[in-house]
Amino acid sequence: MKKKLLGLLLAVSMVVSLTACSGGSDTASDTSTTDTTETTDTAESDSAETADDAAASSDVLKIGVAAATTGSDPLEGERMVQALELAVQEYTDNGGTIQVELDIQDSQGTTDGALNAVQRLISDGCQVIIGPHKSTQVLAVGETVDAAGVPFVSGGTSPNLVGQFDTLFTCRTNDELTAVIGAQACIDELGAQKVGIFYGSDDYGSGGFTVASQYFEENGIEYVSEVYNSGDTDVSGQVLSLMNQDLDCILVWAHGADMPLIFRTMNQLGSEVPVVAASGIAIGQYLDLMEAEWVDGYYGIGEWIANRDSEVVQHFGPAFEEATGEPAEMFSATYYGAFLAVMDAVEKGGGTDSASIMEGLKQVSGLSVPLGTYTCDENQQLLHEAVLVQMDGKDPVEIRTITAE
Repeated sequence: MKKKLLGLLLAVSMVVSLTACSGGSDTASDTSTTDTTETTDTAESDSAETADDAAASSDVLKIGVAAATTGSDPLEGERMVQALELAVQEYTDNGGTIQVELDIQDSQGTTDGALNAVQRLISDGCQVIIGPHKSTQVLAVGETVDAAGVPFVSGGTSPNLVGQFDTLFTCRTNDELTAVIGAQACIDELGAQKVGIFYGSDDYGSGGFTVASQYFEENGIEYVSEVYNSGDTDVSGQVLSLMNQDLDCILVWAHGADMPLIFRTMNQLGSEVPVVAASGIAIGQYLDLMEAEWVDGYYGIGEWIANRDSEVVQHFGPAFEEATGEPAEMFSATYYGAFLAVMDAVEKGGGTDSASIMEGLKQVSGLSVPLGTYTCDENQQLLHEAVLVQMDGKDPVEIRTITAE
């Protein structure tokens, strides 16, 4: 079975002889989904038992999915689920010998919702969990997942996640690198000597601020800062304050869902200060809410770049759009890659139980995914690269790829 599984995994990850999935977001015939936010009071106490029960079945892989399909940014969870459904469909269509089931729970985009979702997934006996996505939610659920001994793969990027949990594997590049890329671009691309940092108050924003401000201090660059709360409806006060500081550029470290408000406000107030932004500036679903003139010429961090010369990129983009009617973007690309990592781990670990998957994830190396190449390091981070882009209207144009090495 192992040789056949390896061949099938390579067929997906290297895009050799794949048959494109047709239709909407239909799942494979052996894929089951559930959607509930019910709190399971006994989940933590029963977690060790359920993990052991899951290990008993070697031919069924139950993947738990904690996805924010409702809440302030439901497209995050929707794209995540669609990508995983596509990945399972492709695996099944290509003769996969393991029965893969998705157990989908709505994390609601909140810490409480994420904890409830993860508790239910553990109680349901999932051998591995994908999500939640946001760093703040990962920090909220990590101890619970650790106690259950179930590996989980998340796109959280906060520096505070590094080495924090035994069972956590992160599948996007940590902000210890991406925030440095952003700060570096302020200096190298724009020649900035005085920078304004506009950041969110949550763990993602404050983590990026900490990394960037330290970089500026080490390089003798003056900086000032303004903070906002995710979900704010008015940021004009902070923007005006930055505009009055005689800045060479502004580093915006904000969630993508907040960027339309921020950039619209900058445009309305007549700001002409150049901007370097976090990855949300290059994500299609947020760009759809902006006008081209708001971001034209701005720099940013890119993750999913549709025209990259990569077999898996050139497969995934068209396949996702054919399956869903929507263009691929960062969330979908991230979690399609997470599925590839899980299946690679099943092969390397030699089983579908949680302990085997955990060991297999630690052995992931040189795996081609839509965001780049996965190689697990000592902190269980899988991705170590990001792309500096410049916006041409609403189109992110790749300048260069930067790696942690």
